[in-house]
Amino acid sequence: MNYQEVIQVVSKFLSTDTSQNLYLLFDNSQLKKKWRSNFVMNKGIPIWKNILKMEDETLSPVLFELDRQNFVYQIEKICKKILDSPVYSIIISPLSSKKLAEHLGQYSLCQTQDDQVLILRFFDTRILPILKKALSDEHRKYFFSPIIKWFYPDIVGEWHLIENQPVNNVSKLKGILELTNVEYENILDETIPYTVFLEICEYLIRSEDISGNIKSKLWKDINNELGKEDITSSLFLINEFIEQYSQSLPNKLEQWKSSFR
Repeated sequence: MNYQEVIQVVSKFLSTDTSQNLYLLFDNSQLKKKWRSNFVMNKGIPIWKNILKMEDETLSPVLFELDRQNFVYQIEKICKKILDSPVYSIIISPLSSKKLAEHLGQYSLCQTQDDQVLILRFFDTRILPILKKALSDEHRKYFFSPIIKWFYPDIVGEWHLIENQPVNNVSKLKGILELTNVEYENILDETIPYTVFLEICEYLIRSEDISGNIKSKLWKDINNELGKEDITSSLFLINEFIEQYSQSLPNKLEQWKSSFR
């Protein structure tokens, strides 16, 4: 999907269910300071408020409630400026803005079984789909419970949708989210394709222009090649994989470019 198709889906859904609220969630840490301040000043709710102490509070992800009568203009205005970057997503939820911000805020921090405290960066839409796969059934259920639909652009700008059945009473976390070793390892493993993709993209940007079509082909091909590897094995070395993949890249690029002609 692209953002115009997302708008159509949202419009159709809201026309049949007037009980839902519509939000934009921004990863402010990826935005310039001027933008960050504007979102907070325009009634955006920082989800890290009362969760994390920060010298610059504008770095907190911000939840912004959209006007049901004017949301098409609001979304288009944002999308045309930021395009399909992994810095924002669209959420449909029955919760009020305050309650949804509190829910997302409490899931922003997690703790591993060896007592590492980590930030769970689901507001970065490169990370969001990882959590859908990596979290346990119980944690996934509670994290997504107040969210009916969650639209997000992936690392190459293609939009996706996470859907969920509505839950009336959303349980609050008792303390900090505690990840099991399996969940933590799953998250680390699921970030490998993103790490490889970013390394290869950086190499391509230095050597030539890289179009959206090439990025899309690259992303799918990297996932395909990694699917042939046992990335959970101690014998798998990400730097070695990147080096081998880079050697095969010129032929792949030629094939992809010829398919666009």
